[in-house]
Amino acid sequence: MRRVTFFFALFGLLFLVSCSKPDPKMQEAFEIHSQALEVQERLKPVMKELIQRSNNIQVQGRALTDQEISFSESVISLGASYDEWNKNHIVVPGFEKHHKCDGNHDHAPPLKLTGDEMISVQKEFLEKITEMEKQALALK
Repeated sequence: MRRVTFFFALFGLLFLVSCSKPDPKMQEAFEIHSQALEVQERLKPVMKELIQRSNNIQVQGRALTDQEISFSESVISLGASYDEWNKNHIVVPGFEKHHKCDGNHDHAPPLKLTGDEMISVQKEFLEKITEMEKQALALK
């Protein structure tokens, strides 16, 4: 009987812990993270198109113009920045199950950041991906 009581007490405790409300600061950080992922989703097809255009330029079998060289170099640089961002962006602890993952980055152990620090990090990642989107649209 003690085992059954212990089991139910343990189950109840686990249930309460798992249903606790998230830290409001982490919730705010997750909302910023979600905005960055929305920008990333808009940027993916644009990057794909730019890379395709750059590849088409590269295989023309003739000397490239300065404008074509500049375009291709810009796309390569932007692609490297995009890959780096995708590889290094940080998931907000406690919201991993809400994170849409395309498998192009590592899931390192969560960083021990305060809510304010996590908000700051997520804002920086949002700013970076937003700037990349602006650059990509300017190249398009």
